[in-house]
Amino acid sequence: MTEIIWQDWFEVGHERIDSEHKTFFDILKAIDFDIRHGTDKMRVLRVMNELRLYTYFHFISEENLMEDCSYPDIKEHRRGHKIILETMDEYIADIRSGIDRFDELLTFLYGWFCGHTVNEDSKLSQYIKTTATT
Repeated sequence: MTEIIWQDWFEVGHERIDSEHKTFFDILKAIDFDIRHGTDKMRVLRVMNELRLYTYFHFISEENLMEDCSYPDIKEHRRGHKIILETMDEYIADIRSGIDRFDELLTFLYGWFCGHTVNEDSKLSQYIKTTATT
């Protein structure tokens, strides 16, 4: 399993986005800790549901920022959010049905978070900064 470690380069330079990313990451780390320490499956599922709901909240928050600044890539960014939520739902459904995909889900989410933050959210943050000063 991939070790889940916060990196300074995850920060995109937008206070709200960075704060929400850190909360997402804290919940992800809690799941990682629980899995590594053999915590009861039902507890892990509850925390995964918390992460799913928080992710949904964060995406709405980001999309509101995009709407406010007329972000030109909003449709593509929003589509990416939808795909992530659907993928999370698939993993959680499998886990609920007894398929052990905890490690797979963590690896997927950490990989997605690293890529999405660097590639997509940093572009959004840069766009917000640019439009705020013009």
